Amino acid sequence: MYSAVFPNNFITYRKKMDTKITILKNDFFCSLFGGWGALFLLFFFPFLCINAQTNLVQNGSFESVDENNNPIGWTYGSTSSVVYSVVTDAYEGSKALQADVSSTSGGIARYILQTVNVEAGAKYNISFWYKVTRDPTNTTDGGVLNIIGWKDISGNTISSLNPDGTPLTYLLDTWLPYTAEEVVAPQGAVNLSLRIAFNRKVKAVIDSVEVIKITDTGIDELSGNAIRFAPNPVIDEFAVKNFSGSGTLTLIDLNGRQLLQQTVDSESFIPVANLPKGIYIVKLTTETQGIKMGKIVKK
Repeated sequence: MYSAVFPNNFITYRKKMDTKITILKNDFFCSLFGGWGALFLLFFFPFLCINAQTNLVQNGSFESVDENNNPIGWTYGSTSSVVYSVVTDAYEGSKALQADVSSTSGGIARYILQTVNVEAGAKYNISFWYKVTRDPTNTTDGGVLNIIGWKDISGNTISSLNPDGTPLTYLLDTWLPYTAEEVVAPQGAVNLSLRIAFNRKVKAVIDSVEVIKITDTGIDELSGNAIRFAPNPVIDEFAVKNFSGSGTLTLIDLNGRQLLQQTVDSESFIPVANLPKGIYIVKLTTETQGIKMGKIVKK
């Protein structure tokens, strides 16, 4: 299974008897299934279907603030030895949340928190982007920590996504994604506690926090009426199918680096012959059809 999460989107790749790719971008849920019979033989190219979904996190991009410049919908843990601020150093959009910890002491009391209602037994994709802009004094237990957990009706923790409290891996001054894909809410869970903590003199920025419930679309994936990128897999170049008008296409690798950006229309071909073999994210931004996300495999 290959997986990567990008701002406001979740991308899951699984190869089985049926190939399934799930893409969630800007509150869109896209499912891609391999076809059987003659359609399966048609170069193994799946078709893209778009279905609306909602980010359950309030103000996950930190764009909305109160009169004190605090992000609406979020609460802070201890304010001792830490300065929280909404800054313009954002991964996507115009704002993000920064935590500047001055203390070298341990503990995980310095955090941002939001509680999201969930349904036991349902699957969720959870993600956020983070960037460390100053090294912590202790990289073993310092830095940015995911302390996200499931809560019961009494507020007790049922389980955690990071039970060992391991800090997230980081590259200094580089945006990186955290993702937990297709996570099943345990029996008795009614809330998801979104707690992102900061420890040991770290300075870090958080952006694009998302929790999206995975649902079955029930859409006929063989209709072929939605925007898709083909051929896929690709060797030399690919085009945007079922697309009218013009837009901006961006190609991104799994480390979040932008490799290419160009204006495209229905006649355009995007060259990828010089790229290494691997999986790449395609982002198509249009005025009339919004933002569409996809994945291509370079052979």
